[in-house]
Amino acid sequence: MPDKSFPFKPAKATQAAAILLDFERSRQMGYYRLLKLLYIADKAHLKATGRPIIGGRLVAMDKGPLHSAVYDLIKKQHFAYQEWSRYFLIEGRNIEMIENPGNLELSKREIQTLRETAEKLADRDDEELGTLTHNTPEYTQYHTQGTSTTIPLSAVIESVGRTAEADLILRDAKETAVLDNIFGG
Repeated sequence: MPDKSFPFKPAKATQAAAILLDFERSRQMGYYRLLKLLYIADKAHLKATGRPIIGGRLVAMDKGPLHSAVYDLIKKQHFAYQEWSRYFLIEGRNIEMIENPGNLELSKREIQTLRETAEKLADRDDEELGTLTHNTPEYTQYHTQGTSTTIPLSAVIESVGRTAEADLILRDAKETAVLDNIFGG
């Protein structure tokens, strides 16, 4: 079965980012840090439940693995940027939450995973977060210097130790994408 990612949900990504930013007293952080925390939380949730929080295409870039669509939102190059910009202000390499989008798109388990990730990694600096994500098997396998290479969902499934359920998870991703297509996800 060909790899198919779970569909990217801009509203979930917005709310997940808000939970991580809300953990910071200043409600701001470097977007590099935000991208790393989102990636780590997504992997943790995939490991625990067989589903990521955000979904979408993951890529291996020189600065590490990340969600391509979230990076596009930050760069103002995603179709959902207008909605995203209602909640976040991006200045240079920093992102600040200016309004909380709430969390109605997220399950209690997803919120818990995001909060646990933020808490567990609160004392790590950006360089340490980068090292954590650069040392993952899926990143080292798919990264090519100077490129943005797609990391297949199957590689992340293997990385989190759910290889035995890979076919089920990939089928779930494909079926979710089909349903989102039919019902406007």
